Amino acid sequence: MIERRPSATFARETFARDMQSRSELSALWEVIVGEQTEFFPASRKRISRLQRLSNNPLDLSTIRQDDGSGFFYGWIIVCAAFILLTISAGITYSTPVMFPFFETDFTIGRGQAAFVFSCSQVMAFVAGPFAGSLAEKLGPRMVVGGGLSVLAAGLLGSALARSYGELVFSYGMAVGVGSGAIYVPLLGLIQRWFYRRRGLASGLATAGVSIGTLTFPIIAASAAGSFGWRYLYFGFAAICLSIGLVAVCVLVANPKQRGLSPDGVPDGSTPSSSEKTISGLSLKEAVATSSFT
Repeated sequence: MIERRPSATFARETFARDMQSRSELSALWEVIVGEQTEFFPASRKRISRLQRLSNNPLDLSTIRQDDGSGFFYGWIIVCAAFILLTISAGITYSTPVMFPFFETDFTIGRGQAAFVFSCSQVMAFVAGPFAGSLAEKLGPRMVVGGGLSVLAAGLLGSALARSYGELVFSYGMAVGVGSGAIYVPLLGLIQRWFYRRRGLASGLATAGVSIGTLTFPIIAASAAGSFGWRYLYFGFAAICLSIGLVAVCVLVANPKQRGLSPDGVPDGSTPSSSEKTISGLSLKEAVATSSFT
């Protein structure tokens, strides 16, 4: 004889078994997805396309990772740094080519002309540490952009100078401070965008110093001989305020501001033990130690 169960009890048992099956399938799916993203990082990128750092669906600047094209925004930072360092170093190290023109226009000797260049170099080294500190507080875009503007103002002042004292102030002081405010913040910026490829990124960016030092003196000698050194400095100032400021606009202080990680690695990845930042004493604490004194 067939035993019949009450309909209500049978329905409850069927519902419980169905819910248990769904729970098991959900757990199995999480395991499969977890293993897939662990062994196949590309699938993790596909999943992370839908993840955002903001709840605003129209805020496209907060996408967590790149869109799958494989291009990392940090290389745009490197390209901008290369352009800025090429301009800064090229203008600075083309100064010795201007010595004969300075001597003729201001009736000075070679030593006085060289002093202008020496003064600019000293001011650049003095401004560097302060610029690096300001970049940590205000961001590299503001500091580098300010340095580039000071550099352009110094070039304009030099082009309009009518005395040796004005030339020393405009070029020796302003151009020196401007170039010093560009170099250090850019190098610090690249360190934040790269861990594993930091050496390559830094090398590519600082190659702009070599390119500028090689090419700008040749261009400056030819242009100054044809149009005059004052018009040349007007042209240099225009380059700073056009190409230079465009390069500054792409600078981003931290990869997290674009929802990225250093080197473009997936979120949650950390650098190897040899690449982790080592904590230590601050400058003030180090100076106060007996080992330093």
